[in-house]
Amino acid sequence: MKHILHGRRRKFLLFIPLFIVKFLLAPLGWIFTLSLLFYTQTVVFDFAETRPFGGRNIFNPYQDTEGKVVKANFHAHSKAWGGFTNGHNTPEELIGSYHQKGYAFAGVSNYFAVNRLNSPLKVYEHGLNLMKSHKLAINPSSVVYFDYPLLQNTSQKQDIINRLRDQEALVVLAHPNFMKGHSEEDMKYLSGYHFIEVLNHYRTSDKEWDAALKTGHLAWIMANDDTHDIFREPTHRIWNEIYVSSDNPEAMLDGLQKGHCYGIQTVRGINDLRINELTVSGDTLQFDFGDKAKQVQFILDGIPYYTHHNGRGNILFPPDAGYIRIVASSEESTIYTNPLVRYGDYPPLMAAEFIPTLNFPQTYFHRFLFAAAIIGMILLLTGVRPRMRRRFRSGRKRQPAYS
Repeated sequence: MKHILHGRRRKFLLFIPLFIVKFLLAPLGWIFTLSLLFYTQTVVFDFAETRPFGGRNIFNPYQDTEGKVVKANFHAHSKAWGGFTNGHNTPEELIGSYHQKGYAFAGVSNYFAVNRLNSPLKVYEHGLNLMKSHKLAINPSSVVYFDYPLLQNTSQKQDIINRLRDQEALVVLAHPNFMKGHSEEDMKYLSGYHFIEVLNHYRTSDKEWDAALKTGHLAWIMANDDTHDIFREPTHRIWNEIYVSSDNPEAMLDGLQKGHCYGIQTVRGINDLRINELTVSGDTLQFDFGDKAKQVQFILDGIPYYTHHNGRGNILFPPDAGYIRIVASSEESTIYTNPLVRYGDYPPLMAAEFIPTLNFPQTYFHRFLFAAAIIGMILLLTGVRPRMRRRFRSGRKRQPAYS
C-alpha cells in the first residue's frame, strides 16, 4: 500500500509542472505565431556595392556655412499611449522646458504618433521590436505602423527605411549602438537614410557611424537627448547646432541635409565651444574651436589619427585617406563634426542616394519559410497531428497480451 501511494505521489508531482509549463507556454506560443505573420512580408535585398571615399578633392560641409546657429532636439518622449511608452511629462511641459533653454525646435517624437505641437515640422519614432532597431521619421506625409516585431536582419531593417522613405520622411537611424539595433555589420550595407543619431544619452554610436563612413555611406550626424522624463533623466545636455539662413523650419531642414550642423554633448547643459573656422586649402585643414577647447582629436578613416592640445591649428589631410572627422573638447562640452570627405571627379553620394536591389527569388523563398513556420506552430499549439501519422498508428498490429 505504501508503495502504491508513493507511486501516485510521484505521478501527481510530475503532472503539476507539466500542466504549468503548458499553461504558460501556450499564450507565448500564440504571441510568437502572431508575430510571425509580419514576417510573411519580409524582403531580401542585394545591396549596392560601394567603395571607400578617395580622390584628390575634399568635400567640406563647413566651407560655405553662413547665417546664425540654432539649437534643435528631434528625439524626446512625452506621455503617450496610456503610459505604455514610459513618457512622464505632458507635451506642453516637454516643449516648454526646451524653449526655456533656448532651443529653436524641440521635437516630441513619440512612438508612431506625430504631435500637433511640433507643427509645421513633424517627427515620430518608428520601432516596436526586441532589439531596438528604431528610426526617427522627420516630416513624413503619414505614419508607417508596420514593423518586424522580433529580430530583424539587415534586409528587414532596410525594408523599414524604404517604407519610411515612401512616405517622404527624412530618416534617422536612432541610437544604433543601443542593443546593437543597427550593428556595425548592418551599417556596412544599409542605405536610404539621411542621418545617424551618433549622440544619445543612452548610447554613443560613433563606431557604427565610422562603419558606414568607411564603406562609402555618407550620412550626417544627429545628436538628441531622447529623454523620457525631464526631471529624472539627463535632459538639455545633448543637441544639434545648425547653421540657418532664416528662422523658418525649412531653413533648419536645409541646413541639416547639407551637413551644415554638428553634435553637442555637454556635462551640465553648457556649451563653451563653437566652430569659428574649419576650412581647407589644398591638403591642409585649418581649424579654430575657440579658447576653451582643451583637446582636438582627428579621426581618420575610423582610427584616431592625431590629437592637438589647443583649440586652433592646422593639420594635413593625407591624400590617401578617405575621410576625417573631428572631436573637440573643453571642460564643459564636446563638439562632434560631420566628416570631411575625399572624392574624385564627382561629389560623393549620400547614403540616402544608394538604392538596393530587391532579390525576388530569395524574397519569396523566405516568405514561404515563414508561412510554413506559422502553419507548423498552429498545428503544434492546437494539438492537431497529420493524418498519415494517425493512420500509421492505427494500422499497427496490437500484440496479444498472452501467448
